Amino acid sequence: MPPSNTSEQIVEALAAEGVEYVFGIPGDENLHFMEALRKDGRIKFVLFRHEQAAGFAAAAYGRLTGKLAVAMSTLGAGAMNLTTPVAHAYLAAMPMLVITGQKAVRDNRMGQYQLVDVVDVMRPITKFAAKIPSGQMAGSLLRQAMMAALGGRQGPAHLELPDDVARETELGPLVPCRFGDIPVATQDSIEAAAKLIQNASRPLIMVGGGTRANRPAVAAAVRELIAKTQIPFVATMMGKGVADEDDPNYLGCSILPGDYPNCAIQSADVVLNIGHDVMEKPTMFMQPDDGRTVIHLNPFAAQGDNSYFPQAQVVGEMADALRRLTAQLAPNPAWDHDGFRNLGKAMQDSIKRSAADTSFPAKQGCLIATLREFMADEDILSLDNGIHMMWATRNFNARQPNTMLIDHALGSMGISLPAAIAAKLVHPERKVVVLTGDGGFAMNSQDLETAVRLGLDLIVVVFNDSSLAMIALKQMVDGYQRYGVDFANPDFVAYAHSYGATGHRLDDPAKFRAILDQAAAAGGVHIIDAPVDPQQNLALMMEMRSVDCQKVLAGGGSNRGSETRLLGVLDRLTGRGRGRVVLLPGPPSGHLHSEREAQEGPNGDDAGQSGDTLRVGFEGNGLDDVTGHQKLQADQDGAPELYPKLSVGLAGIARCSAQEQHDSAHGADDDHRDAQAVDRHAHADNGFDEAHCRHIISAPRLFPASDRRFRARRFSETTNPPPRSRVASSSWLVLFGRAGPRSTSVSWGPSTTGMPGGCSESSPTPGSPADRTHCCYWNTGPSTPRAGAPNRTNVP
Repeated sequence: MPPSNTSEQIVEALAAEGVEYVFGIPGDENLHFMEALRKDGRIKFVLFRHEQAAGFAAAAYGRLTGKLAVAMSTLGAGAMNLTTPVAHAYLAAMPMLVITGQKAVRDNRMGQYQLVDVVDVMRPITKFAAKIPSGQMAGSLLRQAMMAALGGRQGPAHLELPDDVARETELGPLVPCRFGDIPVATQDSIEAAAKLIQNASRPLIMVGGGTRANRPAVAAAVRELIAKTQIPFVATMMGKGVADEDDPNYLGCSILPGDYPNCAIQSADVVLNIGHDVMEKPTMFMQPDDGRTVIHLNPFAAQGDNSYFPQAQVVGEMADALRRLTAQLAPNPAWDHDGFRNLGKAMQDSIKRSAADTSFPAKQGCLIATLREFMADEDILSLDNGIHMMWATRNFNARQPNTMLIDHALGSMGISLPAAIAAKLVHPERKVVVLTGDGGFAMNSQDLETAVRLGLDLIVVVFNDSSLAMIALKQMVDGYQRYGVDFANPDFVAYAHSYGATGHRLDDPAKFRAILDQAAAAGGVHIIDAPVDPQQNLALMMEMRSVDCQKVLAGGGSNRGSETRLLGVLDRLTGRGRGRVVLLPGPPSGHLHSEREAQEGPNGDDAGQSGDTLRVGFEGNGLDDVTGHQKLQADQDGAPELYPKLSVGLAGIARCSAQEQHDSAHGADDDHRDAQAVDRHAHADNGFDEAHCRHIISAPRLFPASDRRFRARRFSETTNPPPRSRVASSSWLVLFGRAGPRSTSVSWGPSTTGMPGGCSESSPTPGSPADRTHCCYWNTGPSTPRAGAPNRTNVP
């Protein structure tokens, strides 16, 4: 039976073009359209609990399939709620069709109630936006909207359907959509690009994530190019999985300018930029005189700006262009990729280091590694926006296209759960996992009910740190006080149960894999509340900002990972909520630079309670403070070994601090026994038991309101370690560490600069390697020692 009104004709046309889903929320003004959907039966309507979530689901469907889903809402507030996902789809080039209701155009009896010019609002963020003025125009405008959404650089299109027009019976003709092929690249551009790559010294491939780059044919062509040429490659966040990131040529995901992959981008003389869309946050910044030649390979010409202005372009259908380019290239013995491979190894070593820590609160790197082990190559990880996104894109190697859903164009929070719902509808046979922060999860968590109602199998992992961790970190980096970023979360386990889902609380990171397996086996919707350590975020940011590119390119390795583990411990020692950490500007040279600024509290109390600032950056040739009061010179060869021991040493001091309180309560007679306990930790595996120390260091009892005393050890690799020495002042925190596989001893006493306390080191045994133990310290309170406290020089 032919359609009898405008609503039925639109549904007929949508079904004929292969539309499977309408996601949305009905209202008064689209009830007629809803009835047409019900009567036709070929298109499934999925009720969401918020229009924003419905729009995000439609955009994700478009990315995954290259086809249209419809996001539907009523007028006014409902339509406005769709603007965020529409803008997301526009920037990220994801096809979707938006249909919004409107009051009757000829017989409006509601005045200005809910009246917003939705078409004008949508026009700047869509490829096509129009009001359907009559039933006779409906077919034509629908065709224009669908062709705009699916043609060229894909994106959203919008139609407004007034209530009275939806009921009209005078209809125009329906003409099927016909799409022309994307033009192929010219042979001249292919040959010019091949010549630039073949004659380069250090060519590099950067794989971007435009929607078309994630299509299977393009991904296959990219992999053929890499396999034949063995040119190393990096991926952008939205390009993850286009190439196999377990390939030895993979150098990492380009996220921040100072990280390992961006060292390769800076060092390359020719960069083949495949599929990158400038709407994605820039991952490289070109300069006219930086010596790099960038080749833009994309279906669409580059939209040049002051950060991206490629010198050569291959514009045309991507799979065809890549196959033709690959045919003209061969591995060149003159290519120098040794440095790039050093960067790739350093990147993977960094990932492995962060995965190794199984202590509680859970470390993000450990959880990401467990997720990678749990998920098959074709399974889908849906990310929200926040610091967890940086952890995942950096540490989770994607192996197939469209297996990591991410918004790095609009940067929307609240996107991960709706996108995962769409992914599970498209790929019911695959595992789909949501990874979100607690901030983003709260923005669309109501659609847990949607997933439960649909009978989907979803696992939602919530990184719980009760804060907007990314913003808190940026406040820290920019030197601001922490403000307006902390909140209280609900009981996520009970919250899951209230929607008919299953909740789990992760109290031991070692159990994470078992919980994942249990959730997958049971089916249904599962929420895993995973408390995470926010101090790891500082470590991640410092490493990503501060890699010594030249050192790593030359094969010298990097001490960044061990240094940044130290930074996380330092920040924790300031007392959570009582101090702050500020990154000092300066050229990264591969060494740690720090200053502790002590400020008096509001009541004249210990500065450690309220006003402390710990400034950390990377300068100089050792561990020192900016005022020059104390300085630690580290041998270049020993630096990689030094910093892990410093990190362990700090944890050890925190343990000694707790023991100091025990000594005060039980007397000095316990001192020898306590020293033996500390020594057992000090000599286990040539260092402290890090998991144990980190557990202790997070205990509130280590941060008393006043009278903090820190005790330190000197260490030597002997079977009978010397007795422990003591810092009697309440205001000094001692750091110590070891360079090289063995160390001798360290002594310390009054500073020659007049500051209480000092730092020195002993000489190695003649004929032995130049191994040294180092120490340094920060003032954590008053700059004078406690009355009557001893100052000892070279304490045995």
